[in-house]
Amino acid sequence: MDGPISRQDGRVTRTIEDLFPPFGVTITCGPLSMRPLRESDAPGFEDAVRTHGIYDDGRVMPFLTPWADAGDRIGVNLLQQLLWSNWATFSPDQWQLPFRVEFEGRFVGVQDVFTRTPFLATRTLETGSWLLRPEQGRGTGTLMRQAVCAFAFDDLGAERMASGAFLGNERSLGVSRKVGYVPNGVHRLPQPDGEGWREELQLLLTPDAFVRPSDPVVCTGVDAFRRFIGLDAESDAPS
Repeated sequence: MDGPISRQDGRVTRTIEDLFPPFGVTITCGPLSMRPLRESDAPGFEDAVRTHGIYDDGRVMPFLTPWADAGDRIGVNLLQQLLWSNWATFSPDQWQLPFRVEFEGRFVGVQDVFTRTPFLATRTLETGSWLLRPEQGRGTGTLMRQAVCAFAFDDLGAERMASGAFLGNERSLGVSRKVGYVPNGVHRLPQPDGEGWREELQLLLTPDAFVRPSDPVVCTGVDAFRRFIGLDAESDAPS
């Protein structure tokens, strides 16, 4: 339910989405639905990652921090390093929206959209994502990236979308190509153990190059979120 709830005594209560508008953002595109991750998602998240995995043995480890190999600490890492940290530091200049992604009602992975530079100044956002292993190779990764990019371009007014993938991570690079990203340089990043480095291909997407999904992208909670991150003035809010 959107907006305040009126009680019989005449007072008004507010939902968590009213108090913290990022929780109210949802994105749907055909069979795909996305909403921000919450603490209550942690047990199912941990179980899914431990049961199905994210990448096959022998493939390039797709993350700089090997959180998916953390065993029993997966849920703790999610809460402490992702959710609690994200929501505690959320501000117009620095924010991250980690979306829980479902396809035809089942949990399939996570899609992030976040700032690396002040968005109000640069109009640039970045994305990151992962899919459970059984869900890979079905086009879902492409669709969820298209959906979040449509949200960024159409609803937030982004002018540039950045992403990156380690050289050798062909599945991620393939998704980026399908969505319209072009190469934008190569960075060296240190290995998690501090020994040596890996090369990450930087990628850039602009609105005119964006390959949209065939189904319409429908977003809710956008107006409140725009005000929350400073895109629209609070005085523009309906009374």
